[in-house]
Amino acid sequence: MRIRIRLLAFSCALLLAACGSPSSPPPPAPQITAVSPVVAARGETIMVTGTGFGTQGDLTVGGVPADIVAWSDTDIEAVVPSDAPGARQEVVVATTGGESEYDGLFVGVEYTGPADSLQQFILDAEPGTAVLLEAETYSVGGIEFFIDNVDLYGRGPGETVIAGDAVFAMADHGNDVTVADLTIRTEDLSFMQGSVRGYPIFSSMAAPADLDAEALLQAAVAAHAVEPAAALPSASLTFERLVVDPESGGGSPTIGIFLPIAPILDLTFRDVVLEDDTAQAAIVTGGALSVIDSSFEVAEGIFAAIGNTLEVTGSQLVFAGDAQLGADKGLYIEDSMVVAENGDMEIIGAVSALFGGSVMGGGPVSITRSTVSAQDADISDLTELGYVQMVTMLAPLSLVDNHLLRADSDFVTTVMSFLGDGDITIVGNADIRAGRAAGPNIQEGTFGVLSQAGELPSDVIFAGNSVATTARLVITGTGTGGYFTVADNAFDLGSTVQDGDLVVDGSGYGSVDFSRNTGSLYAGTVAIYSEAETEVTVSDNDITFTQSSTGLELSGSGTTTVTGNTFTAVDPGAGALALFVGWAEDPLALRVSENTFSGFVNALRFVGDALVETAIDARLNDNVFDMEFTAAPQVAELTAVGDVIVAESNVWGTETDVATLMSYVTRDGLSIGWGGDIDIDPVKAP
Repeated sequence: MRIRIRLLAFSCALLLAACGSPSSPPPPAPQITAVSPVVAARGETIMVTGTGFGTQGDLTVGGVPADIVAWSDTDIEAVVPSDAPGARQEVVVATTGGESEYDGLFVGVEYTGPADSLQQFILDAEPGTAVLLEAETYSVGGIEFFIDNVDLYGRGPGETVIAGDAVFAMADHGNDVTVADLTIRTEDLSFMQGSVRGYPIFSSMAAPADLDAEALLQAAVAAHAVEPAAALPSASLTFERLVVDPESGGGSPTIGIFLPIAPILDLTFRDVVLEDDTAQAAIVTGGALSVIDSSFEVAEGIFAAIGNTLEVTGSQLVFAGDAQLGADKGLYIEDSMVVAENGDMEIIGAVSALFGGSVMGGGPVSITRSTVSAQDADISDLTELGYVQMVTMLAPLSLVDNHLLRADSDFVTTVMSFLGDGDITIVGNADIRAGRAAGPNIQEGTFGVLSQAGELPSDVIFAGNSVATTARLVITGTGTGGYFTVADNAFDLGSTVQDGDLVVDGSGYGSVDFSRNTGSLYAGTVAIYSEAETEVTVSDNDITFTQSSTGLELSGSGTTTVTGNTFTAVDPGAGALALFVGWAEDPLALRVSENTFSGFVNALRFVGDALVETAIDARLNDNVFDMEFTAAPQVAELTAVGDVIVAESNVWGTETDVATLMSYVTRDGLSIGWGGDIDIDPVKAP
């Protein structure tokens, strides 16, 4: 009993030691209820009221610590820091009890005067000052109105309106300027690098009424060359939560750049709306250009970053006519829609190089999860519109997971590279279209992929796309090494006015892989070209040919393997041929096995070099030629062939007699003289 009592006493002592004396309650969390005044300039005093502030703590404005004048549990008097960011900022009180945040302070000055005094107020303000306008319309008159190196904020689009004939937003070197939360109603909205402070305001700075895309780009390139971006401190101008209302007086409203003053300026359009199909947008700068969550619907336009990057994210750029987008260090379109409703479109990743610049280079072009479309509103007239050209130099081009890539005429992508830096990746696009049919009218359209490579290899990947054209699909390149991959695509090519050829020219490339593609070609051919060092694989495709003259054409040299494919002719033309093989100068090694060719009229044609006997090592085994054989040259036609082609264990329709089938083979004089022939024995029964 004593032991148990002692153990119990010892346990109680341990519990008392662990618990200690009764603790004091934690301090309450601070809670800000108001900040006054609601507009305060840097260096001015503000009063923060609330509860639970205790006797001390920290207060920040826009993340910058403020000097405390007085602190009590319910009131804090503090000075707005001299380096606090301007405009709407968060006030934060932090104590041992926690933090409280308040968004009701505008760091800057409030303008409450009349419209006719606003210009002078802006010019008198220190550069970098944030100016808050009232919820009213400021009619600033018929001369230029300058938002000159101040941040200008309204109470919201539609609430605060600046109305005038011409409005200029300006940011000088080293300054960042924001224009936000208002509507600008003008026929001419321009942006410039520089300042008019200290100079008389004059009336000769309006942007040109006519938009000459090529001339404007050339002028911008020339201006950038005179004053390169690296030579001066950066300047930036941001338009944010803004509505541009062009309110035309009968002319063509313009939003754009005044080139002589602003060759270099970082520009950002965030949550900006400009919707007027009579307006022209000439947004060209030597700085970075970003269009984010914005909507531009204009007559025609240019968006270009000379010597810099262009980013379009979450936005709509809709042009009633032509459209040009350009950059030099990267052109990126993501989750956006870029449409020319009745015009052509150029997307250029090497603006300076292609428009007169001295630096031959470019940046990547990348378009992801977007719609890019150039249309012809009336294909029955004599004007062919809807052409899309994408081009860059010394950089890759990537079109990935887009919703729609459309041209009512041709759609051409081109990369010029010499250092192995020009890969082309076109993958996972849900709807690629070139050409258009409307009633009885058909406009021819070819989708072209051109890789112009030098000594170092660049790769081309065209995979997982759905492609429809009224003419051809052409994937071609020049260069050394690298590989072509055309795989897992669905094709619908050709029309009643143009053959739907599918051309893959891998001449000079290390390998060509044409695999697991499906679809149909109207009056077209799958043509694959190669050279001596090329390894070609054609496997597991299922393609239908309607009114076709030739199904699969293999031309070139190197090593080619064709296996596991199904090629079907529907309503074939007279003499429609299942497989054509051509070669010259360099030998060709060919392996064709386990394929099915159905519905064609003729099976094989081999054509060598008529000038010199060139070797072919051809083995065609275990294939099915599901067609009717009744006459020569339905089994095979040999022209300038000097070797024996081995074609054993194939199914030749319902015919199993070797002698009969050999009677359906023709050889020209060169083949006979050189000993060229075909061996089809044994024949496999159907």
